[in-house]
Amino acid sequence: MFNQKILNSGLKNIKAQVGDATNLEGILDKSYDLVLILGPMYHLPPEERNLVMQESKRICKENGNIVFAYINKVGAYLGGCFMAPKAYPSKTANDFVFNKGIDDVRPEVFYFTTPEEMETSATNNNLTVIKNVGVDFSFCAKAINAMSDEQLEEWMVLSDVMSQSPSCVGVSNHALLICQNS
Repeated sequence: MFNQKILNSGLKNIKAQVGDATNLEGILDKSYDLVLILGPMYHLPPEERNLVMQESKRICKENGNIVFAYINKVGAYLGGCFMAPKAYPSKTANDFVFNKGIDDVRPEVFYFTTPEEMETSATNNNLTVIKNVGVDFSFCAKAINAMSDEQLEEWMVLSDVMSQSPSCVGVSNHALLICQNS
């Protein structure tokens, strides 16, 4: 589907392919200026996330950029507390999320981390951290959906401030770690 859309658009320097982010053997070393990892880190345990970082570094050109999307332990759990107050917080969820780094409802599907863990992994893989930003601070969708247009506009200002503040990254449900391959 993606390749058909690319073909129909007349673009010659873009292609899409399905693969395994932990093993990108079909891609040559230093092939890309920009590598986007926008999903695999959500579904892989730490040892496999490390393989993704290694493979991303391998296929990224020197001084190119790599962007990793990930799920924050605290942000995801905090969102759960607001959205399902009868279920959270709980001792079981504390153990699953904070100690095991996995979702308490679908432990085989979602893996969580922290901004600090992601930055340490990047540094350990010889990547330079450029920025770590939160992307969604909507703790309670019902409350946001009930806002007036004026309130929503001001909520977006607050969201922008939070996304630019390093101290707020961990309370975002999802985040982006932006690195340079150096």
